[in-house]
Amino acid sequence: RSTLFPYTTLFRSISYSAQGLFLVHGVGTLFFIIGLILVLRWMKCNDDRLIFFIGILLGLLLVSSPRCAFAYALVLLTVAFLNPRKKTLFNVAFIGIIAALISAPWWITVIRNHGITVLLNGFMLKQPTAVSNVFINIYLTNFYNYQLSLMAICLLGLFYYIMKKEFFLPVLFLLLVISGGFGVVTIPLIVIIILFSVGMLKVIFPALKYIDRKSTRLNSS
Repeated sequence: RSTLFPYTTLFRSISYSAQGLFLVHGVGTLFFIIGLILVLRWMKCNDDRLIFFIGILLGLLLVSSPRCAFAYALVLLTVAFLNPRKKTLFNVAFIGIIAALISAPWWITVIRNHGITVLLNGFMLKQPTAVSNVFINIYLTNFYNYQLSLMAICLLGLFYYIMKKEFFLPVLFLLLVISGGFGVVTIPLIVIIILFSVGMLKVIFPALKYIDRKSTRLNSS
């Protein structure tokens, strides 16, 4: 419930995403969410069997939405950066190979018929200004006051992970927000909602309980 609440209040971001330009990334956003869950479970349980499913999802992302696939690649690069062991690097490379094989019919066809330039444009590599415009329009210019308060709670969740020395979500948050999700507004929003929920459950609620206990003791004394 705490995860659904902030999403339902970000009207501007949702309405902006509902425009025709972003409807094509709906499936990619869904695959990104599933893939992020798998990566978090992979990191927590250290179950290498999950890398096959992660590779398949990355391949499906490449086919459905290259921009979402690029954002998901940041997730995997964050894992490799924070845990630069040979095994982790090998697993990330293996995920990339699986994704390349799954999506091969698509990217081979695109390169053969249209050239590699069209493929690179699908990843938005040649449109950096569009990324910054999306970020400024959604996350700065059009934020309402209550949305700013949601972002403040999101920062509490960010600092909570930093204090626990768990840097995966903070680093991923910075990378996705700075990149603007490569033009897909809902991608940074996913991590923002997770951090908001953590800020509510791990910081705000415990603080309110502590204040309530203190006030109860003062009233009883």
